[in-house]
Amino acid sequence: MRDGVLIELPSEIEAIARAAGKAILAVAARADFGVRRKPDNSAVTDADLAAHDLIAAALARLTPAIPVLSEEDEAAFEATGATTFWAVDPLDGTQEFVQGGSEYCVNIGLVVDGLPHFGVVHHPAEQCSFVGQHGAGAWLVEAGGAQRPLRGMLPWSADEEMLVLTSRWHRSRRLQSLLDCLPPHRTASRGAALKIAHVADARAHASVSAGGTKVWDTAAGDAIVRACGGKLVGPDGAALLCVADSRANPAWIASGISGLMPGARLVR
Repeated sequence: MRDGVLIELPSEIEAIARAAGKAILAVAARADFGVRRKPDNSAVTDADLAAHDLIAAALARLTPAIPVLSEEDEAAFEATGATTFWAVDPLDGTQEFVQGGSEYCVNIGLVVDGLPHFGVVHHPAEQCSFVGQHGAGAWLVEAGGAQRPLRGMLPWSADEEMLVLTSRWHRSRRLQSLLDCLPPHRTASRGAALKIAHVADARAHASVSAGGTKVWDTAAGDAIVRACGGKLVGPDGAALLCVADSRANPAWIASGISGLMPGARLVR
């Protein structure tokens, strides 16, 4: 499982994410997205649910022994007790989607014993997928099916201004306190897990989050960054673990640059 289960499967998982992206775009073309509120008051749309149904059914056929932890059906995972599982966000960036933006994505990540082993972040608007697998590298699948290796971590020196990606929807004093801990930098906004995938493709030095994300938001992107030689780390500098029981992530930074996060003092 740890070393070879997906050697034969990356293209199949990417195809599932791509099909989910098409289901999302079909809803995006409608006048009514079917927006409603979940018990936690977050938005869910017909696109979230259509993508979830497609992904859950496809993964059940392809890897029936691996349970699925999806944002849109947490209850289905509750009784499994699994430490190897799919972490799925069928539509990461629902708020962006509802507002008519294009920076939302489909996340499918495989977690093995707390660490991301494989991931796909599919960007429906550009019909491209970022893919990464432990021991096999990371690559971009373009709209027409052509592939190229991801560029990997962007080089940085201490006398250079860093480019740091943040969310356009979740600005806060807590995020600013995290940014204040970093070397001189400028920021740019990216939606959803594209913030992480773009770090793996040398489009930025780092991406940061001050909290509020869940395992399904980060597992796929973390796998891609790891395949490029970086990782997601928490405030203590330790690698971010993908834990199904708690699901909530602390603040984190995705980068190939070591030592950026330890000792960060975040306001509440």
